[in-house]
Amino acid sequence: MLVREETPIAPEGFLRVNFDPVLVRLLREVKYLQLLDIKVPERASKLFEKVNVYRSQTGNLDLIVNMYNDILATLLAVEKPLLQDRIERINKSLQPGVDTLRWNSQGIDAFIQQCMSIVKEVDDLVKKMKDNVKKMQEMMSKWEKPLFERKNKCLMPEDLE
Repeated sequence: MLVREETPIAPEGFLRVNFDPVLVRLLREVKYLQLLDIKVPERASKLFEKVNVYRSQTGNLDLIVNMYNDILATLLAVEKPLLQDRIERINKSLQPGVDTLRWNSQGIDAFIQQCMSIVKEVDDLVKKMKDNVKKMQEMMSKWEKPLFERKNKCLMPEDLE
């Protein structure tokens, strides 16, 4: 269901949903053939019966993967230790999707629900952290202006003696 891809940005690697584009095309073609009342092979018809399930599962997994990859891509090196335990928790919850779960496995919906909950929690936290840092930078940018300005007073060379 999920595949890890190496990336220099994150040592854990980014994730992607492993749903064959050929299968997507097949499901689309079955839909149009059925609309035209053209006989479809039984095997393709059985696959099409689960089209809404596949659409829902791939859509939710895409959301999870996008949030996860965004977390890894946007965290700075100084921020990552603050969330390391949560990232490990996410990785642990996603690992069955990489190792053991397949599209016809039992418990996919429970897996997706659990992962969505964990990843969304961390994604919200990262967004809040980034937002707070941005607010602090805006506040501090106001302070970089001097409090008092000293006006130049023209002095004649004789006055300096």
